Amino acid sequence: MCVRSCVARMRQDRASSRTKPPIDRGLAGPGLLAHVLTSKFADHLPLYRQSEIYAREGVELERSTLAKWVGEASHLLAPLVERCAVT
Repeated sequence: MCVRSCVARMRQDRASSRTKPPIDRGLAGPGLLAHVLTSKFADHLPLYRQSEIYAREGVELERSTLAKWVGEASHLLAPLVERCAVT
């Protein structure tokens, strides 16, 4: 019985500790946002090309959706940028 109750408690803790998505009402999780941002800024891959790549994989992501994610992520990262600029 103790093992079952511990497992049940761990499942509840895991479910309750889930964080909300980084973007309100957005489907993109942190990993996908990181990939889109890295592809855009580090790999210099424009959003229209990313949209085409995702479409080849069967995922329809409009360029406007990707652009919205980039804009929202920039707002989320603004405190980090400001902190890095200070030091």
